Amino acid sequence: MAKSVELVSVVACPHAGVQLVQVDASTIPNEIEAGDLLRIDFDQRSFGRDGLYVLRVGKWTGVRRISDIVGEGPRVKQHDAWEALPTGVEILGYVGMVYTPRRAAALREVLHG
Repeated sequence: MAKSVELVSVVACPHAGVQLVQVDASTIPNEIEAGDLLRIDFDQRSFGRDGLYVLRVGKWTGVRRISDIVGEGPRVKQHDAWEALPTGVEILGYVGMVYTPRRAAALREVLHG
């Protein structure tokens, strides 16, 4: 799984409820970057709507975008293409919001000139 968000803290201990988790490293440019905070609902353990999900496949845990492609069912975005969910994938939570400090600072700069 190449383009991923590595969530070391999620691997280390199980979570429940809605929590903020800081991203350790990311290779999903323009969507999630290292240092961002993710608002994750760890009680949502199944695909319910298009969006970002915390996934576990074997020993790998990270965040990927899942979308319901008409006629094909849920697909995961990998290498800029939509593919079937990998065998054995476990959904650990839904990312409801991405808080990006760099983008917020840039917006404040634009608004306050």
